[in-house]
Amino acid sequence: MVNEGNTTNNGTSSSPVVASDTTTSLQSMSIQKQQRCTGPAAALRAFVGLSCHFWWDAPRRVRVESSLRLALVVAVMLLRGRASTFLSAERRKQVNTMLSAGGSDRGAILQGLLRYLGTLFVLSPVNKAYWRLLRGLRQQWTEHLTTHFLTTFVDTQCLTYGGGSCSRAPGNDHGAPETLPDQHISRDVSVFVQLATSLSLETLQALIHLYFYTKLLASIAPSLSRVVVLAACSGTLLARALGRRLPELYAAERHAEGHFTYSLTRIRENAESIAFYRGQPPGDAENAAPPHSQVVHRMDQMARKDVVQWFSATYRQLLGLVPAYVLAGRMLTPTSQPSAEASSWSGTDVGAVAQAREAFDEVLYHLLILAENTSDFSRLATVSLELYDRDLQSRSVLEAVRTKQGQESQRLVLEDIQVDQEQQSWLQIRDLTLFAPGHPPRLLLKSLSLTLAPDSGGILITGRSGAGKTTLLRAIAGIWLSGSGRISRVDDRSRVMFLPQKPYLQGGTLLEEVLYPNLLTKQRAEEKEEVVRAALQRVGLSKLLQRLEADLGASRRWADELSLGEQQRLSVARILVNKPEFVILDEITSANDLQHEEVLYRLIQNCCRSFVSVGHRESLLQFHARRLKLKGEDEGGEWSLEELRSAAR
Repeated sequence: MVNEGNTTNNGTSSSPVVASDTTTSLQSMSIQKQQRCTGPAAALRAFVGLSCHFWWDAPRRVRVESSLRLALVVAVMLLRGRASTFLSAERRKQVNTMLSAGGSDRGAILQGLLRYLGTLFVLSPVNKAYWRLLRGLRQQWTEHLTTHFLTTFVDTQCLTYGGGSCSRAPGNDHGAPETLPDQHISRDVSVFVQLATSLSLETLQALIHLYFYTKLLASIAPSLSRVVVLAACSGTLLARALGRRLPELYAAERHAEGHFTYSLTRIRENAESIAFYRGQPPGDAENAAPPHSQVVHRMDQMARKDVVQWFSATYRQLLGLVPAYVLAGRMLTPTSQPSAEASSWSGTDVGAVAQAREAFDEVLYHLLILAENTSDFSRLATVSLELYDRDLQSRSVLEAVRTKQGQESQRLVLEDIQVDQEQQSWLQIRDLTLFAPGHPPRLLLKSLSLTLAPDSGGILITGRSGAGKTTLLRAIAGIWLSGSGRISRVDDRSRVMFLPQKPYLQGGTLLEEVLYPNLLTKQRAEEKEEVVRAALQRVGLSKLLQRLEADLGASRRWADELSLGEQQRLSVARILVNKPEFVILDEITSANDLQHEEVLYRLIQNCCRSFVSVGHRESLLQFHARRLKLKGEDEGGEWSLEELRSAAR
């Protein structure tokens, strides 16, 4: 029953809720983003921050497994580093053995060859284990970061939706570049983990090799060890100077590519509308080709990368001649009194020259790791900064929204109530006032009080477009908190279902679509196949079953294959299958004809104890016992409630 003294609102308006506070905070964050440092220190901070998400925040089991994998990977790297110097020494011995006696000591040669081949044989499965461990580590890291960013993305979208003022993506004000979180989640996490593990382990492997080969090189020719360190430092500084714009160019390319991908997605989603507008040539069709800015940025990046790689390769080739010039003269003209540096090798020790050359190259290569991987380090810095910025923005938005919700929840109170077999209410609204965001906020609804009993039938909410009908449903659902008052409602998902005007279709099998939002095991879902088929037939989707030959396991892009009217009928089938006691409907038959509309509402009447629906058609009145008419901001948020004749079931 309706529990109001007057059916017309004459209450006083409460003070407006400042819904723009969060918008202001987002604008502030946008300005801070433009001013944020993007140098090496910021990139390192971003890399460490993203790494901490995994090594500190992941579940304990995952952290333990990953730590064991990492420890084994490091152990294998140490083994490989020691084995590398061992093989180098074996090659030196082989050369000296073959030259010392003209190759006549075949036994010693065979023993050295067997030691060499045995080491390679042992290292082969060790290398396989290394890559297997590394793949497992990357997979766990990728899964955790993907889950983290997906969770924050969904929370940001859902929580910020409720106030309207937060629903805009951060970074769109004051000319700040628009961020595309779907690109970050789907691609950047994988790129970050791949580059982070590769470059981190390569750097660690370089340090291990430096330790072993520097000792080896110092034992052969200390002067070469000093030369290689100076040469590597000089080469790194020069490569850094040549590639200083690579992160900037890579970020610009990614920004252009992200907008290009977004444009293609928008064209695919709105292809029919574009065709009706005849907007393909020359407007929207131009978006089907990569934008000129993307091509320019890509060419600039490749040109700069080619310059850095050419310098690095040429620099290493030139320095590769140094060991031969330093050691060759001493070998050809040995002195009767060798110097301290030459005391460890004889004038005819060709193997020492070859080993020194190899050690020099190894030390030079690993010292030049920054120069050799300038492009990859630039990509890692760019991806790390973007992911870290997105994470900071999402956290800031969520914190601002939760703060706002905490403040507004003191004015707009949501309560859960339980309904038993007695005639109690399943929805109570007391002195509810709602605002739309703006400067200042716009008053949509003022001092609404309403009580719905479990078996009270349906109530139809009507009003002009923009009067606040859907906003009222959002407030009942708990995703709109810009207002004041008290809402008490049943919040059990098995008992209450919300159906929006455009249903969400997840792109799975037809059986999964109808069972949504309930997630059942495959066995339990198959047990409901007959119920689902009957529900689809009752809502007028028999032809769909015929097209699919009654195969509920068929998977399609249902949002593309079904018309909006068919999608709305499918959502009503969800009611018939899931059997909620109470439903809240937002223009659920707006895309259907009057015949289907009547069928659907009769099914809802027979299936549910009570329901709230939004609609514009006068034909909907026959299915409802009451009508709540919202007059919107033009009339100061006034409303009226009228009794209708008993709705026939």
